[in-house]
Amino acid sequence: AAATWRWDIPHMRPWTGTASLKGDFAKTTAISRIEAPFHATLNGVAEDIARGVTWRVNGTLTPQSLQRLNPAWPEWFLSGVVEAHGKLANYDVRTHVLTISDDFVTQSNIDTRWHAASARITRAVTRSPGYAGEAHTQGDIRFSARPLQFKLNTSWKGIAWPLATQWLRSNEGHARVSGALDNYHIQIQGDATYAEFPTVN
Repeated sequence: AAATWRWDIPHMRPWTGTASLKGDFAKTTAISRIEAPFHATLNGVAEDIARGVTWRVNGTLTPQSLQRLNPAWPEWFLSGVVEAHGKLANYDVRTHVLTISDDFVTQSNIDTRWHAASARITRAVTRSPGYAGEAHTQGDIRFSARPLQFKLNTSWKGIAWPLATQWLRSNEGHARVSGALDNYHIQIQGDATYAEFPTVN
């Protein structure tokens, strides 16, 4: 069997694609091709359909611009691998993402637990190849809310971030951010050094 699908996520272009199924109630294999906002292929298996579906999926994303999701977002390029498994409305997702911009490259390993349209980031570690520093993030995102709502906690050691023509550097700190994409509250504690200015806390 084959079908087309569409997923509307706030603040993103619609996701559309096709899906094909083959099998029976004991085991069904699926291939889903994402056609927009970018191209990708997901391979999956669903089992025990008669008693309550359990499934697992894996897929690979070749480098794609973040602006394909939302033209207002930065011109960063993402690639990675995703693995997921669980029930229809409750499932775990593990993602390995490489982010590339004109100024930096980062690698992120992200574990999330989903319930319907809400995601809990149980563990996210981001680092830049060749550098010892890293950032750890946990939190919640509600995609069903209008607008999208989030609450995130991040801690870091030895990070640097491009700002204008210089780098903003921090030895250690943490941040809490909550709200919506267009109306959020952020608290930051830590040290920072920028260009020739002295370190501030």
